[in-house]
Amino acid sequence: MATCFRLLRPLRFLIISGCAIAASAMPARRVRALSVETFDDKSTAGTIVGIADNQLALKPKNVDAASIRIPLGDITVINLTWQDRQAYITPPPTPSTQPATGPAAAASSMKWRVDLASNDHVVASITDWSDTAITLALDNRLVLKVPVEQIRAVWCSVAYLVKTAKDLKISAEAQDIAFVEKDGEVKPVTGLAAGIDGGDLKFQFEGEARKIKLERLVGILLSQREIPTVKSLYSTFSLVNGDVLSGRIQSFSNGHFQLIPLASSDSSPIDISLGTISKIEFHNGRLVRLTDLTPASVSQSPYFDRLMPFQVNQSLTGGPLILPEGSVNNGIAVHSRCVLTYAIDSAFDRFKARIGFQQPEGKLGRAACRVVGDGNVLWEDQDLRGSSKSTPLDISVAGVKQLTLEVDYGKNQDVGDRVIWAEPRLIRPAAGN
Repeated sequence: MATCFRLLRPLRFLIISGCAIAASAMPARRVRALSVETFDDKSTAGTIVGIADNQLALKPKNVDAASIRIPLGDITVINLTWQDRQAYITPPPTPSTQPATGPAAAASSMKWRVDLASNDHVVASITDWSDTAITLALDNRLVLKVPVEQIRAVWCSVAYLVKTAKDLKISAEAQDIAFVEKDGEVKPVTGLAAGIDGGDLKFQFEGEARKIKLERLVGILLSQREIPTVKSLYSTFSLVNGDVLSGRIQSFSNGHFQLIPLASSDSSPIDISLGTISKIEFHNGRLVRLTDLTPASVSQSPYFDRLMPFQVNQSLTGGPLILPEGSVNNGIAVHSRCVLTYAIDSAFDRFKARIGFQQPEGKLGRAACRVVGDGNVLWEDQDLRGSSKSTPLDISVAGVKQLTLEVDYGKNQDVGDRVIWAEPRLIRPAAGN
């Protein structure tokens, strides 16, 4: 079942964008900076004029320059930075009706972090929860009706209880797992979430219908369903309040993006105001991040009889990725010996990345590293060292069907061999090539 999203009421934001408001309408210090980065590592600062024919019209920062058009598929990220962002946001109107009271009203006012498919997540109130879908009310006035199969987890707002639940390291497989607080302890309960009734979560446990008070519910892991991989162009919106939503951009007008959410069966777009956005990342365009792909095969050897599985966008211990040059947001952390093979089906021209060692754990590391295409070595360093800076890679993969990233034991065996494939990305050829 696909997710259905709808807009509760129009978002009302005051935006300085294009010709929407004269420059004199706001003090000069209240400005925003917008930059568009493309697959070829170029960056252009300016103002969005509109979107048409899958192209972004951008007025460069230089006021004398003409507008330019950038294919959406060429864009990797749009970054926005603000000074005094609140100056652009109209306060919400005072409700004209008396708020509801009672257990249901109290439950709907509670805030939850909801982890969705595609690594999206939002903080919202739950206004309805059936056995098939959860309806969420976000702070930015969007209402999301999300099918259960699109939801990964729901967590309460009490950080130490959530940490206690996560530290139990329990995964949901065939059934849901509810984490319940009792006398200061967090207990896991396995069963089936069946919806909300007033201030209670209906939960099937050991064949019986039970109820869990929402005020005692720390969180719930929902049994995982396979979601088809998205292969077409889509964008991920990171909002200033921490919410992350993905979808396909349809247009831009009056300071708002019109977005069809990924999981929606409804073709009607939702509006997301420019004033609520900190970053927009584009996926499956000319540039494809290897971290968005699932390896076709994985071969890993234990480290002193302990297997340290590869990690995506975090270190082997769950922390940030850190190379000698600094932090990395996007990357794959591995420990020797680890071989990752990706099916890229001759669809790309080049593979780009940086390779180096996790700091400070990998300072003494030494490893043999290779990039292999269809069995042929495309690049290798037999003695990559943690004491050196990371190495940039720019490799032709034209015609390659199977791309393999290999980190093998170095001269110091496997002590400190914590390697990061940083910013690994594939570049498609231009249309028509």
